[in-house]
Amino acid sequence: MNEPRGDSTFTGRRLGLYQVAELLGAGGMGEVYRARDMTLGREVAIKILPRAFTSDPKRLARFEREARVLASLNHPHVAAIYGVVDADGVNALVLELVEGETLADRLRTGAIPIEESLTVARQIAGALEAAHEKGIVHRDLTPANIKVTKDGVVKVLDFGLAKAVAGDGSAPDPTESPTVHRGTGEGVILGTAGYMSPEQARGKAVDRRADLWAFGVVLYEMVTGRRAFTGDNVSDTIAQVLTKEPDWTALPAKTPAPLRTLLRRCLEKDQKRRLDSATAARLDIDDALATPTAETTAPVRVVMARPGRVALALAALAAACLVTSLVTRALMRPADPAPAAPSQFLILPPSEEPLGITYAFRDVALSPDGRHLAYHSGTTSPGGRLVLRALDQLDAKPLPGIVSATSPFFSPDSQWIGFFEAGAMKKVAVTGGPVITLSENLGSPQSGSWGDGGAIVFSAESPNQGLLTLSANGGETRALTTTDATQNEIGHMFPSVLPGERGVLFTIVSVPDDRQLAVLDLRTGQRKTLLRGGLGAEYVDTGHLVYEASGTLFAIGFDLDRLELQGEPAPLRETLQVGPNWAPKHTVSRSGTLAFVPARPNVSSLVWVDRTGRETPINAPPRAYGSLHLSPDGARVALEIGDEERDVWIWDFARETLTRLTFGPSSEWIPIWTPDGRWIVFQSDRAGPANLYRQASDGSGAVERLTASDNDQSTSRKPRSSTVRGSHEDDDGLPG
Repeated sequence: MNEPRGDSTFTGRRLGLYQVAELLGAGGMGEVYRARDMTLGREVAIKILPRAFTSDPKRLARFEREARVLASLNHPHVAAIYGVVDADGVNALVLELVEGETLADRLRTGAIPIEESLTVARQIAGALEAAHEKGIVHRDLTPANIKVTKDGVVKVLDFGLAKAVAGDGSAPDPTESPTVHRGTGEGVILGTAGYMSPEQARGKAVDRRADLWAFGVVLYEMVTGRRAFTGDNVSDTIAQVLTKEPDWTALPAKTPAPLRTLLRRCLEKDQKRRLDSATAARLDIDDALATPTAETTAPVRVVMARPGRVALALAALAAACLVTSLVTRALMRPADPAPAAPSQFLILPPSEEPLGITYAFRDVALSPDGRHLAYHSGTTSPGGRLVLRALDQLDAKPLPGIVSATSPFFSPDSQWIGFFEAGAMKKVAVTGGPVITLSENLGSPQSGSWGDGGAIVFSAESPNQGLLTLSANGGETRALTTTDATQNEIGHMFPSVLPGERGVLFTIVSVPDDRQLAVLDLRTGQRKTLLRGGLGAEYVDTGHLVYEASGTLFAIGFDLDRLELQGEPAPLRETLQVGPNWAPKHTVSRSGTLAFVPARPNVSSLVWVDRTGRETPINAPPRAYGSLHLSPDGARVALEIGDEERDVWIWDFARETLTRLTFGPSSEWIPIWTPDGRWIVFQSDRAGPANLYRQASDGSGAVERLTASDNDQSTSRKPRSSTVRGSHEDDDGLPG
């Protein structure tokens, strides 16, 4: 909101039940006045809506619908909406009058002390948490929309009004923000440039993750006293949002480690990797408040053995309190005592028994009591020797007589290990002994789970690709589920039998690349989808499911009787090994012990390479760079980056900016420039087999398909006299 103009035709007027007193502020959203409710005798704020907005009946009707939703948002840190006024041709909102200065006013004097910043931020997070639970997204969270009373109480203003004012259009225009006025000052509030998330700046649909981005920007500004993203004009500011990182060196030296982590997670440019829960943000702030500001604890570093192997280490977090404490936080129990710090340690398999990473198998398993870890070594393909590691001992031991095991799983009493070998299901005692075959000729079994009542549920490449079951004593198999071809389902995988054999959790895999967590009710035989995008869910006795999505572990509450999710997911651990394809890389015991395969570092730096082999660094951020190609004028380079999904980016040497050109969920790779530099041609599997597409090199317009073949099509290029390449990548056929 801008400073008051000092005059207005509404001062002193009567609008319905309200007597207007004085102008408080004005901006693109309208004018705000102090007024008195003549019926209830209380002071209120009246926001007069712009005429350009109220003259559109459709937008006005939408606004009134949104106002009703917003009026239901009752929270101590949210400025309330009391009603809507329509009097004498004037449309206005009646709002809670919040006395005090805005956070923008407070920041004009510089940075705010860390503890005070965290106290303010915690209240903001609480407001976002309440709004997001009702499906309300702020869309324009800035210091100017946050007030702090003299008592230190935070009130967030204008919740959801950006959406209300936007009308019925789908993708908002990022140029129509409060920072861009069209002479009249009646711009549509859709986000303030320096606080807009990257997806918002690109005009894409936004969700609560846009609020978490803006929250991170505001928190960064409070702690450092400077804007995270700023430029000479709106375009330059948006360019900073899209391509630059905040100056992390500006954080005070005494910034607690949890606060540093929270800021980085909020300011992830990739929407999928960003923190998406205000609840988690609030709890991270609690951790930061409990951490001495002088703490300089470094993040846990995963030590990788024998670089270059597909999987080099298995990290096991072996305290039973780990998952218990984290998922308890997910249910917001601030009254509970702080959990003890979990024990964490690495398991580095010996070179002769490396951890095997396979296509569609759960490669590691923890016993229900959390005392043993089983995995198969990668010495034989497919599968390998079955290896058992007691977590209270240093050495792992291969179980004799097993040479090609896959997908180990434990019995409920932790005394037996089930596994698959040569198309058969087998079991062996944890203490060793003879291997017992339960069933043969299963085709290509993939993963199994042993229920409390003695039933084993498993997935296999059966004719219907569904789940199968048989007794732990052996016998005939029978089908539990069948894939739905009408929904493009190609497999039901990674079953996990719930306690008491109440149901079975499993992952539905569909084409082109969709995953859903589902549950089969064993009482009724009915199945239902729990959530999309996750895989490998397992139940923990605290009443939660632990699952992974895009390389991050999440926990979410689960009603075991009703087979329904409760609350919002909370991230437990990031940077898991992703893939290959559908394979989960974690396992959790009922008691809460967690083991996972950490992500393999896959970053490189860009360098110039001359004909003598001398390398000159390029000031581009380390990323998972792949194939790259110089523009005809040598001013830019098109390259693929495969952090999670492969996409085409452009590095501008003069401006030192990295700009994303293509956007998943498909993969785009091996970009080449056209001779005139106007287009970039690349391969993409967005429609099935790899075909050729092109995109204007300035990012304008839509992607155009160039070929339509059932066979993979490949880009090609002529040799160049010099090149730029990733310093840790292969040369990809380009001469150095």
